[in-house]
Amino acid sequence: MSKVHRCRLSSAPEGVAWPEFEASLQLSTAGLATIEPATRDQADREARLTLVSSPTGKITQADLPPVRVAVEESEEFVGFYVLEHSPWWVTTGGQEIMHAPGELLIAAPGPFRALSRARGLATGLWVAADRLTVSRRELDRLRRRPTALPPALRTLLTTAADSLAESGELDVLGAENYLTGLADLVVRSQLGRATGHEPKQVRKQQIREYIQERLDDPSLDVDSIAAAHHISRSALYQIFEDEDGVAGYVRRRRLVRAKEMLADPRRTNETIGAIARQAGFTSHAHFSRVFTRTFGARPSEFRGG
Repeated sequence: MSKVHRCRLSSAPEGVAWPEFEASLQLSTAGLATIEPATRDQADREARLTLVSSPTGKITQADLPPVRVAVEESEEFVGFYVLEHSPWWVTTGGQEIMHAPGELLIAAPGPFRALSRARGLATGLWVAADRLTVSRRELDRLRRRPTALPPALRTLLTTAADSLAESGELDVLGAENYLTGLADLVVRSQLGRATGHEPKQVRKQQIREYIQERLDDPSLDVDSIAAAHHISRSALYQIFEDEDGVAGYVRRRRLVRAKEMLADPRRTNETIGAIARQAGFTSHAHFSRVFTRTFGARPSEFRGG
């Protein structure tokens, strides 16, 4: 039922003969997970994987280098993912999402793609959907929306695979009930928090962090921010009603970033236009106008002290 593997992503673990292993690492999950190095030339390829598997539930914990992951999530199983140490960039349900450490992500049925750029731990739990005590409609409320997981549940989920593997030979029915119960506990906890309406300031801070990480992306706008957080434009406006609107907040954060870069002595060789682009402005002229209006000095004057 349980297997622990230490391996390199370019060759199969000792005693394991999985097809096409030399090209990728194949795991027997709810579907088929393909794990391969993020770049062909990366030196860090060492991996450690623990897999506990039963007919209706599977859980794995993996210590992985930078990787690309592909999973075909089925309708019959529900996939839960938790990360430690490093974020992943994920596509599930046709949406691109940044999955941060400590957050729970419930995947949507269909293709699941992920990219990590640093070594970290990843936990995946898959359970049969018909064994959960929540409806598919309730599950859909949580899918594709990374949410912070309470520390106690996070510990239960991220240590379960190794704990089960260290227990030796397990009763299959007992393991199935344990994994199903763990998934139910996680889902019901998150549903309860969603029903209780996440405090406005908590949600606002999450969105602020999302914006800050993407200021250099010129396509960052109200629609993309709302879609990434699975809320309507009007709900997003309400969250930022005291910030001169979402667009105003994004513009101010870009101006602050540009001001910081202009003041950085290590950037004296960079043109003002290049700095403007790195702060997310597509027009040099527009940047100069709003910068001057906001700070009372043209960018060139500010750089000159």
